[in-house]
Amino acid sequence: MRQPGPKPARCRMPRGDTASWCSVLALLCLLAAGLAGARLAGALPSRETGLAARLAGNDGASEHWDLMARFTSGHALFVRTMLTNAGPGSNTAIVIGQLVFPDGDVFDFDNGRREGRWRAAPDGLFIKVGGSELDLHEPERSFSKHSSKSSIQLDAHFAARPTHQAEGDGEPGVAATAIAPIESTFQVGKMPAPVSVEGVVMLRHAWSRTSESKHTRRWIDVIAGDTHDGVVIWGFENPQGERRQWLSRTRDGAPALETTAFELAPEGASGPEPAYPVPRRIELRGARLDGHLEFGGELVRVDPMGIIPQPFRWFLSREIAPRRILSRAQLHLEPGDDSPGFDAPALVGITWTLPLL
Repeated sequence: MRQPGPKPARCRMPRGDTASWCSVLALLCLLAAGLAGARLAGALPSRETGLAARLAGNDGASEHWDLMARFTSGHALFVRTMLTNAGPGSNTAIVIGQLVFPDGDVFDFDNGRREGRWRAAPDGLFIKVGGSELDLHEPERSFSKHSSKSSIQLDAHFAARPTHQAEGDGEPGVAATAIAPIESTFQVGKMPAPVSVEGVVMLRHAWSRTSESKHTRRWIDVIAGDTHDGVVIWGFENPQGERRQWLSRTRDGAPALETTAFELAPEGASGPEPAYPVPRRIELRGARLDGHLEFGGELVRVDPMGIIPQPFRWFLSREIAPRRILSRAQLHLEPGDDSPGFDAPALVGITWTLPLL
């Protein structure tokens, strides 16, 4: 477990349950999906809708599931599960995540498996990578990570919620769920006993048939409020500065608003790296809503390049330069109708594929 302090958290070298340092290289490539690799040998069936895996065998194809949870205890959880043809070999699966404690400590975990060493259900809704399992079946979905070598035992269960898929044929394809309740039990590091927490979760699935660095610069994910009155947002920006976004609000436990007809307009910048800024504020502007996201303290800043030995780090840096940032924020919305406004704490995840500069 990391010690509190002013420095942002960094990825550690994978532990004993990681297949090899080659899988670590693949992990970096997964985070940015920037290198085209060999064909994915049709391991999973193609899918047109929903959360199911859909890699069909294209060179450079990749997809990921991002799970982000806020807990009432002050903990936060971010997990990315990825499948890719990028990097060394082909048909590679990686899981990487961070469990954030209320006092600022961060426990990071990761593992990877190359072709033939991970498995998926025929329907593409269950993926097992070493000690990590992502189950997307209804009515209760789950993520678990168990490893005695890595000193982590984590189980998270969350209710299935309706899935919205972005329209159009552009890359990446995106499907995301409305806010959902989540319960998790974990014991990591030298914790003397397991801890049980509850909160809310969002899940976003993105996929592409070409290298992600060709069409993705940054993802912004937001979860705020609770299942009685809660909001989920995702925003996407490509290297040309073009943006897409989606917002879902649940009120009185039922769907209240779902829209793509708005803009996310970042204002100002902060953070130790100008090329990977955290906005001081994001304005939300649309016909059906108006509001803003005010950023608070940064929780996690992960530099995946830090785990790669030379000369491989130099080789990969010619193609990719990823970052992942988690930050606390406050979300305020004023709907464009007679429904009540919304003001609640939020958790924001920013995942960079390419730097801003």
